[in-house]
Amino acid sequence: MVWLNVYNTNNDPKVIGGYFLKVVEIIGGTAYMIRGDFGTENVLIKDMQNWFKRHSDHDTSYLEGASTQNQRIEGWWSYLRRQHIQHWMDIFKNL
Repeated sequence: MVWLNVYNTNNDPKVIGGYFLKVVEIIGGTAYMIRGDFGTENVLIKDMQNWFKRHSDHDTSYLEGASTQNQRIEGWWSYLRRQHIQHWMDIFKNL
């Protein structure tokens, strides 16, 4: 995981793309490869990653797959919810 931001949306491509650009600036580059699902929130990240890696020898700088293949992150969220993180999610939502 490269970043974690709290906001009231997770499906606006402009918001998610802005987070991505901020991390690229902070770490001074981008990952060798990024994996995402087919969601519309990932469109700008896919385009930016492909542009950043346009001169790379690696053909796949952005790998798309079904969200059902996000087993690890989905498992992580499930673990967090079992640890009563909903309380904190509600607090941040109401700020």
